[in-house]
Amino acid sequence: MPTVAYNRTYQDPTYYSVNYRIIGTIFQGIIFGVGVLGNIMVVIVVMRTRSMHTPTNCYLVSLSVADFMVLVASVPNEIISYYVLGDEWIWGRAGCALFIFLQYLGINASSLSITAFTVERYIAICLPMKAQTVCTVKRAKKIILGVWLFACSYCSPWLALTTTEAVYYKGHENIETCTFALSRHHYRSYFFADIILFYVVPLLLSCICYQYTFGVVLVYVETQCTLGVTLNE
Repeated sequence: MPTVAYNRTYQDPTYYSVNYRIIGTIFQGIIFGVGVLGNIMVVIVVMRTRSMHTPTNCYLVSLSVADFMVLVASVPNEIISYYVLGDEWIWGRAGCALFIFLQYLGINASSLSITAFTVERYIAICLPMKAQTVCTVKRAKKIILGVWLFACSYCSPWLALTTTEAVYYKGHENIETCTFALSRHHYRSYFFADIILFYVVPLLLSCICYQYTFGVVLVYVETQCTLGVTLNE
């Protein structure tokens, strides 16, 4: 039971079990290693192979960078949490703000990159004549730059919306945790905007693009089959 002294609430120290630590470390380590290595390889291969400098691969590189950012900002801290006390945070106030910012930046940039890639594929398949002037590497780079600038601007408030606060455990001093700087109800509008801008809108746009793309592909396949039957006759 927590005890109170000097207006402080002292909690009993809590740790993860040994089995939980081992299993968590192994699986998280595999995810981190494969994810980091795979995303780095994608970026290197595309950058070094001139024939792969296409609009589609530009979006894939952007997606790889975003995924890499999320992995680096989240998985190591998750592994460390298995071995520290309770919800202890070891990186200080600056680390708290930076890691939270990078996580949201990576997630949101990833969502926007996938959406841009989906629209690019829709134009390439459904509007092939227009794609010759619209779906270019130069334009893809500009779109990606816009995606990252928007994501950085949108996520920048997290640098000020997070903080560290002291938590007190029996027999331990100077323990901090990474948490919200304001009361949680102040974040509702921000989270709602997150859901709309980076989940609902991209999902609806992707569904529309894939619906039209599937329709064009289906018509093309049916036309080819009909043409093949006619030629055989």
